[in-house]
Amino acid sequence: MSTSSVSSSNSSAGLVSSLGIGSGLDLNGLITSLMASEQQPLININTKEASFQAQLTALGTVKGALSSFQTSVQGLENVASFSTIGASVGDSSVASVTANNSASPGSYSLQVNSLAQNQIIATQDVASTTSAVGTGSITIQFGSYVTSGGTTTFNPNASSAAKTIQIPTSSNTLAGIRDAINAANAGVSATIINDGTGNRLSISSSQSGTANALRITAADGTGTAITNGTGLGLLAYDASTGGSSYASQTQAAQDANLVVNGVAITKSSNTISDAISGVTLNLLKQQATGTAPTTISVSRDSSGIIKAAQSMVSSYNDLAKQLNTLTAYDSSTNTAGTLLGDTAVQSIQQQIRSVMNGVLSSNTYSNLSQLGITFQKDGTLALDTGVLQSAVNTNVGAVMAAFGSYGVSTNTSVQFVTSGTSTQPGKYAVNITQPATQGVLTGSTVTVPAVTSSNNTFSVSVDGVSSAQLTIPTGTYTGTQLAALLQSQINGDTSLKNAGSQVSVAYNASGQFVVTSNRYGSASNVQFTSGAAGFFTSFGIQQGVSGVAGLDVAGTIGGLPATGSGQNLTGSSSGASGMKLLVTASAAGTYGEVDFSTGFASQLDTALTNLLGTTGPIAAETNGINASITDLESQRTSVQQYLDNMKQNYQTQFAALDTQIAQLKSTQSYLTQQLASLPSASSSSG
Repeated sequence: MSTSSVSSSNSSAGLVSSLGIGSGLDLNGLITSLMASEQQPLININTKEASFQAQLTALGTVKGALSSFQTSVQGLENVASFSTIGASVGDSSVASVTANNSASPGSYSLQVNSLAQNQIIATQDVASTTSAVGTGSITIQFGSYVTSGGTTTFNPNASSAAKTIQIPTSSNTLAGIRDAINAANAGVSATIINDGTGNRLSISSSQSGTANALRITAADGTGTAITNGTGLGLLAYDASTGGSSYASQTQAAQDANLVVNGVAITKSSNTISDAISGVTLNLLKQQATGTAPTTISVSRDSSGIIKAAQSMVSSYNDLAKQLNTLTAYDSSTNTAGTLLGDTAVQSIQQQIRSVMNGVLSSNTYSNLSQLGITFQKDGTLALDTGVLQSAVNTNVGAVMAAFGSYGVSTNTSVQFVTSGTSTQPGKYAVNITQPATQGVLTGSTVTVPAVTSSNNTFSVSVDGVSSAQLTIPTGTYTGTQLAALLQSQINGDTSLKNAGSQVSVAYNASGQFVVTSNRYGSASNVQFTSGAAGFFTSFGIQQGVSGVAGLDVAGTIGGLPATGSGQNLTGSSSGASGMKLLVTASAAGTYGEVDFSTGFASQLDTALTNLLGTTGPIAAETNGINASITDLESQRTSVQQYLDNMKQNYQTQFAALDTQIAQLKSTQSYLTQQLASLPSASSSSG
């Protein structure tokens, strides 16, 4: 670029920055006026964007209202948790009572003749709590004392493991023994009582009932049984024939005896959950002889389902109000709602109404009006609570099915558990080709062994979970008693309990110990992994050899193969896909059918999930609007660039004009001056 060009350019830039100075004209104002007429495309873009933003805000409002509606719908879909059972007792001093949804409404008479109590034993007096008593070990067992023909025997409780507690020199005082017992978590509690002449160690069973009576044996440091009252023998208690008791009973183990609707019942605990189906009793007081029975009242509390239905109706009406406002047209002001004629809103309204006006062909309550929910003339919903209450009282199962996803089995050996997202309404025949079985280990035939230190320790694996080393108290037992001891020791192991792996043990008529896992299915198995030298020979069990593993249930649902896991059979194809059934059948065969339906709330939940999802109408329209806004941004950039260029051109042109006018004005001034001097020059010449 030449020097003159640069100079010209700089000069032009200076004129542009001070337009009108040379000409005295308002050139900047003229450019502003000219540009104002060119702004309309940009104004149109901004107007369109504001309209799009208003639509996005309105769609967000609709989405929020839909989400609130879905929350209320889900509350009604889970109606089983709202249809609760309440229970009360006429004389609340006799018992308290609770009930679950399996209880049948009605009235029941209750007479409490005796309360269950735990056994308590106490030692003889010891001079001081710090006096040395002895060292070694004590073994605490639980069971029942049974007297027949003048002979009393102790039968171990298969549900309560025996516990051996070591008493070292550091714990050989009465206080030390108390602390060792309490720290052992052995199912008993110990305390020291001063009776005025000395100190006695009192030991209480933690469980009530005659099946939880105590037998306590003692051994010295070498493991030799103490058969007299010396040392730890002070604690020995055995009420069976031939036993030696040096401690005495201060409270006998006792069962609860009650009468419900004229039926006599005996239980080991004052908390009873299996006398009346679905009802739990907590006995508080023994009634005096001749006292009239009190009454237990069980009734259905439907307040939860009523509130859930009211919430759904209210939430729907809020949604309808929002949609009406956003799609309304005010003819008096010629004002249209932001979403008037919007296709997404129309799709939402159509799909929701389609579900709510639908018919459940296989349900007792086939439409919402039979449940008290109806549309009004203005498009809102109304709930008649009396109609809904009557439906619940008449057939609560049908109400649950009318609202949620629910399956009803025609056979008691098949229970509906849950459904999947792909499960379709319909009736599905259930055929079982292989019932679920439990893992079983059967030993060889043996004579019931005496338990000594040479055969009383072992470890076991149940369902793949390994126990610690377990110990059976030494002694002489019947086959039934020894089986109960094996069971209690295995089931008392912490690792097995935490894993839910438990067993039942029996000694059968063939002289075999049979150990059965409580779990069903292919994961169910039993194996004795280690033990004392004589354990396997004495009990007829092979070390490290598993028994017969359990089998998973197998069969079909709706005529198509299903997948078995334990006692659960799950549909894997067609309409039954995802339907899970609990099959307790013990033999192959046909087991009726399951009638599965998806109720109104369930269908609404699915529809709302789709409407609110990434492929739903709101998401589609939102994406379209955002794309349009992005396109407007591109248009705005182009228009702005065009306007900027036009303004620059105006400024350049007017700068040149300003320069020309300035130059003309300069010439005019010069000529004026020159012309003004001409007469003066003529006069001088003459």
